[in-house]
Amino acid sequence: MVDVPFEGLGVAIITPFTKDGEKVDKASFRGLINFQIENGVQAIIATGTTGESPTLDHIEHKQVIDLALEYAAGRVPVIAGTGSNNTEEAIGLSRHAEKAGANGLLIVSPYYNKPTQDDLSRHFSDVAHSTQLPVIVYDIVGRCGVLINPNTRIEMLQRAENIVGFKEASGFAHFAESYDAIEHLRNLGKVKQKVGYWSGDDNITHRVVRYAKTKPEVKSGVISVLGNIDPEGTRAYVDAALDLRVSMDTVLDLFFLRTEALSAAMFLETNPKPVKTAAYMMGLIDHPTLRAPLYAMKDANVKKLEETLKQYNLLRTPVASQ
Repeated sequence: MVDVPFEGLGVAIITPFTKDGEKVDKASFRGLINFQIENGVQAIIATGTTGESPTLDHIEHKQVIDLALEYAAGRVPVIAGTGSNNTEEAIGLSRHAEKAGANGLLIVSPYYNKPTQDDLSRHFSDVAHSTQLPVIVYDIVGRCGVLINPNTRIEMLQRAENIVGFKEASGFAHFAESYDAIEHLRNLGKVKQKVGYWSGDDNITHRVVRYAKTKPEVKSGVISVLGNIDPEGTRAYVDAALDLRVSMDTVLDLFFLRTEALSAAMFLETNPKPVKTAAYMMGLIDHPTLRAPLYAMKDANVKKLEETLKQYNLLRTPVASQ
């Protein structure tokens, strides 16, 4: 039986580019991964949508997976984002990630195509059948236009036992409904594998984790945008949520004192624009370059972002001109 690949704080890591945007900035990427691991991140999720996977060509996509594995050097699991709205492309990327030594896969729901629920079940199970790696299914209706219904989740779990979890970015209520349905059938032995649940939204991590941990054996956590720039603070928040001996009041104090405001700043504009700009402001990467159709943030939002980083003592270097 394939195991759930990690628990706790995973970071959906950005992909730094050179100033002209034409190449991956390897030195910045190495430094960023070291920063994550040294500050407590428990998994690196490379080539996800926060890593601008839609604008990486196929060669770059594979390169970034390879680099993440090289730079992490076995210190934490590396989960490769290998999703696509083309099933064969997702299979090809997944096979590359397995051969390269990835510890798991993150597969986003197909975007634009608007597949039916049966199509979704077949897509995810076909990708899972192409590899022996554990697969995390990424449910994000706002980006993909399609919600993965609880029954569809159950069907894909029954079709492919290496589908072992879900990244939850379609709202807490949808997560809770899906969790209840899946865990009920696991109790009855109709879903064989253990299933993990990771928040895909830093703002609801405490709610997802505490709900999932009503069964202590269930693995949970977050695949975090905020972890890129505040891994230490995010780890403290996630650890508190995972530790059932810590009161929810204490968890909420950690959330409201730090995570809420920083998370809001990460969405002043479309992700990953703010987090990449913040990483540049902090000196974590050499350039804030984004791939079109995403362009530099508006000056007013850059100023708001800078003020928030200063408030939480994260702005370690002077802000240079972009």
